[in-house]
Amino acid sequence: MRIAIVAPGAVGGYFGVLLARSGENVGALARGAHLHAIAEHGLIAEGPRGTFSARLDASDDAARLGVADIVL
Repeated sequence: MRIAIVAPGAVGGYFGVLLARSGENVGALARGAHLHAIAEHGLIAEGPRGTFSARLDASDDAARLGVADIVL
């Protein structure tokens, strides 16, 4: 299953990291400095249960991420 996170901020980013860490195929649609940070360091989420990170596909072009089964 392919999951796309559109503009991964606090909520989308948190769920995107957790889904990617559980083995789901996750991509992020982002732009600017946020896109650059995700591409370099992965997506990082901090919450009450700790800090988690995951590497995932990131682009500013939705077509490059491909078809998604779920979009958050």
